[in-house]
Amino acid sequence: MEQKNRAQLYTKLLKAKRNINPVKKDGLNPHFKSGYPTLNSMIEAVETALMDEGLLLTQPIQDGEQATFITDVETGESVSSFMKLPELDNPQKVKSCSTYYRRTTLSGLLGLRETDDDGNDAIPKRKPTLEPERFTN
Repeated sequence: MEQKNRAQLYTKLLKAKRNINPVKKDGLNPHFKSGYPTLNSMIEAVETALMDEGLLLTQPIQDGEQATFITDVETGESVSSFMKLPELDNPQKVKSCSTYYRRTTLSGLLGLRETDDDGNDAIPKRKPTLEPERFTN
């Protein structure tokens, strides 16, 4: 029965992934002058697709690790990703690190793609042609 539940979870994840668009880089890192997707934009990008398949996203801290779980509410089966949090005594640094790790574990777990929010999306993409390659002798 567990193998069937696992297969059901993966089927639901596959269906959800088909409805997840690339995550926009809506944050700006002033130090590196580069964009990054905020946690809010990542959750916004995935949550509806997951919930439509009966999958619940949770991201608790457990035993000093930032965890990300995606659970099939019907069967209780889940997939997870963990990152060990550094030992810090400053609550703001802990929260910042946790937020970064939440983004990282969620992105890794779902294999999220990122896209720039700088106009690149407005440029039409060239579709690959299906012409056979031509070889010259």
